[in-house]
Amino acid sequence: MRYYRITQSFDPLITGGKEFIKDFLNLDGINNPKALGNLPQGERVLIDPIVPDHLINSGAKLNDFHITGGPLSNRFLVTGKSKNTIQSIRKDLLQFFPSSIIQGGNNVAIYWVTHVIQYNTELLDFEKTEFHFIRIRKISKPFYPPEFEKSEEIKIFGSFEMFKTFRQNELSYLDSLTAIKVFIKKLNPYPILIFHGIGINDWVINGSVKDMFENEGITGVEFWPIEIPDEEWFGPNGIRKQYYK
Repeated sequence: MRYYRITQSFDPLITGGKEFIKDFLNLDGINNPKALGNLPQGERVLIDPIVPDHLINSGAKLNDFHITGGPLSNRFLVTGKSKNTIQSIRKDLLQFFPSSIIQGGNNVAIYWVTHVIQYNTELLDFEKTEFHFIRIRKISKPFYPPEFEKSEEIKIFGSFEMFKTFRQNELSYLDSLTAIKVFIKKLNPYPILIFHGIGINDWVINGSVKDMFENEGITGVEFWPIEIPDEEWFGPNGIRKQYYK
């Protein structure tokens, strides 16, 4: 089974050539503990959270799938059609909270902000998946400013437990660990997966879900095969150009 990352389209013919989000409205205090962006993903929300509305740029096109950000980082903004399709495939993965879309002073649509209920990082095939590990260490100096040394390597951990141990004991706040060549376990039962702590914020879907999205005409998405590293996909002569503008 082949798997793909779902990424937002940046084709100007699809996006309108504009950044989608201009601002967030009705924040009711960005530090409010009931704000959706302050509630941890990976567990179900049991309250009625505060969800900001989205003010979007004039000329930006409304698609079925957008990245949100700001106070809602690492979440997505989807239409009711996308929401219904996702829920028909896997109900236990996400919660959806409504947000008004304001454009040109008018309320033009209701979208849904996603919230991850559970992650499935353990279903990554750690025997094959390659990680790009960047280690940054401060060099002690008797004066300001400090200097840093940087090292890079490709790592394969061999198991989920080895990965967790490394992430807990070896990573500092300056380091980064990103899965660059990704493989999913053959016995994975889920058609949609979301990972945590591996440097991939995209959702991962199998080929059947890709076909469903395409057949239903869900707009604003691109499908990136997970086994292709980003430099091969996005580079100056990247494979992406064979499929998308």
